Amino acid sequence: MKKLFLACAIIAMTLAFNVSLSYAATNKVTEKPNIKINIDGEIGQYKDVPIVVNGRTMLPLVELLVNLGVQKDSEHIIWNSKERSITINKDTQKIVLKVDNKSATVNDKAVSLDVAPVIYKSKTYIPAGFVAQALGKKVVWDGTSSMVLIRDIEEFNNIKELLGKINTAMNSNERSKDLYVQTLDFNSEGSVGTTELKVQSEADFKNKKIYSKMDSSISYEETGETESSVTELVMSNNAVYVKQKSETEWKKYDESEEAFNKLFVYDDITPDSDVLCAGLYYTEENNVLTVAGLVNAGEYLKEAVENQGLDKYSLTDVALVIYVEKDTYRIKEIVATGTGTATLSDNSILEFIIVAKNTFSEYDGNFEVQLPQDLE
Repeated sequence: MKKLFLACAIIAMTLAFNVSLSYAATNKVTEKPNIKINIDGEIGQYKDVPIVVNGRTMLPLVELLVNLGVQKDSEHIIWNSKERSITINKDTQKIVLKVDNKSATVNDKAVSLDVAPVIYKSKTYIPAGFVAQALGKKVVWDGTSSMVLIRDIEEFNNIKELLGKINTAMNSNERSKDLYVQTLDFNSEGSVGTTELKVQSEADFKNKKIYSKMDSSISYEETGETESSVTELVMSNNAVYVKQKSETEWKKYDESEEAFNKLFVYDDITPDSDVLCAGLYYTEENNVLTVAGLVNAGEYLKEAVENQGLDKYSLTDVALVIYVEKDTYRIKEIVATGTGTATLSDNSILEFIIVAKNTFSEYDGNFEVQLPQDLE
């Protein structure tokens, strides 16, 4: 449970009372033990709890700086008790901060902070985003997984360029087939089971036609019962058609030309996502690029969770792996995973593990998308 605390700036014993009164009057401190800090692909562990002050994430001084690569000695991290200041030296960068003061300097140039460093529970906390940026890092907040991502700007831009090539390649295909499989293992107050969604699709992007067959099921461990359904979906002629296996007629949903055209644009993996650019890394083996990171794939897992009818949820322990053909930059397979909790309509809590896998094949293959004969 999140707890709200009023901060008490603890310095010299003679000043403690006055400082705590003035600080508590203007700032709210909230402990955020669930916030994760991802620095260059590593999620750091902090002995002292992260806090949020006026909407900004604050981290313990020494722990953050060491994780950012600052040497832990009196030459690189300097505390001046008289001035209540912190001087940070790393490579060519020199940063000077003062407790309870929004004025700072970076390489002797004055800058203003959104929130001042504070002393909380006898520990000095500094604004993570400002310090990381001053040290040449890109800082990104991922609200879906409560994660701060910190990345070298050059590496951030390299991944952005790679994702741009992937996105361009995926949007240049005329035809393709893919298999999407999504499983969600759940536990809600003793009710344990698994839902599965399997979607087989054929797409003709040039002529704007897609045919998909969706098999969905839910099984309950305690009873052994399984419920299943089959749905067909067609996108064609500025409309989306849907029919359940038990139905005899198609339901038609007309779309504007603009909205319909967007259905044929690949945007699951995009360079416009700062979260992906900050959190992904790649390796190469056997002409395949493996692009991976402890990040949420933008809307990818969001849509996967909400497909299960869950709208009040939080995700943790997310991960993403993308296998890419090096020569063409086309995606071979995407695997996204996450754990989380959701609040159901009766206010009960559901715990879940979700895995979403999308496998692509027959790019520009010699096939034609066949639409059902009973489609109007």
